[in-house]
Amino acid sequence: MEEATDGTRIERRERFGHASGRTALSFESDLLAHLPQLRRYARALTGNRAWADDLVQDATERALNRAKSFHAGTNLRAWLFTIMRNLSIDQLRGRRDIAVDDWAAGVRLKRN
Repeated sequence: MEEATDGTRIERRERFGHASGRTALSFESDLLAHLPQLRRYARALTGNRAWADDLVQDATERALNRAKSFHAGTNLRAWLFTIMRNLSIDQLRGRRDIAVDDWAAGVRLKRN
């Protein structure tokens, strides 16, 4: 704790490992402010409310886990949207692989 000029105590927040000087609380607050925009973007990407909610949760979790890689002075919204877009692509690939495998299994069953 530090003491302010007026004699009151100020609690110093733990800072991220980069030169931003942003506190964890500030980063989380900024991230929370972007949640409505992230949700709208997720709905546009997926077209499905449940999948969009899962995508927002996954993107938020990844952003919090990788907060130290965010550089101060850059666009937080763009960084979050990039995380979400990349996650949606990964999830689409995973769903496509399952669908192709299921289709191929059905084809093999018909041949036998």
